[in-house]
Amino acid sequence: MSPTPSAPWAPLGAASWKCTGSSARWTSFVGAFSKTFATNGGFLATPSASSREYVRMFGGPQTFSSAITPVQTAVALAALGIATSPEGARRRKSVAAVATRLREGLTARGLEVMGDVVCPVVPVLIGDTPTGRTASGLIARAGLIAHLVEQPAVASDAARFRMQAMADHSTEDVDAAIDILDTCIRTAREAMATTG
Repeated sequence: MSPTPSAPWAPLGAASWKCTGSSARWTSFVGAFSKTFATNGGFLATPSASSREYVRMFGGPQTFSSAITPVQTAVALAALGIATSPEGARRRKSVAAVATRLREGLTARGLEVMGDVVCPVVPVLIGDTPTGRTASGLIARAGLIAHLVEQPAVASDAARFRMQAMADHSTEDVDAAIDILDTCIRTAREAMATTG
């Protein structure tokens, strides 16, 4: 059962609620601007005065405490306009198709794609950090941008590439990325096996 928010972010909120909500009565709604709106910022909305006060008093005021700037606000509002438009719906459908193709292609090559939710972020588990770093260098030289997440952000044996699908990626782009990742990760693993 989903709430029926009347704000312009209702389609996005309903999607988020469907993933995380467990009952029709919600106590808080949290969001970050960094992914959908491509800017800094975030929010906590709640009908509970005590929840608002609790977060205000115990929410780590020394971390990320500066106010959002007018430019960041304008960027978020412009992005919200796109996200809630027919173009936004088209782009969400497109990015889901791109992410699905990327996930399925990498999995078919025997790479471990983490999670089971189709979203623009596609994490590919490498394992140990040295192998990840070796693969990262090979991938960069091959012309692909792939962000390596390593310790301390993740455990020392859980390094991964955090791929970011975009609505504008073509099937050729995705297939090229799959080929590069597969080749470079395989080469890095072979190199580490012979030297380690």
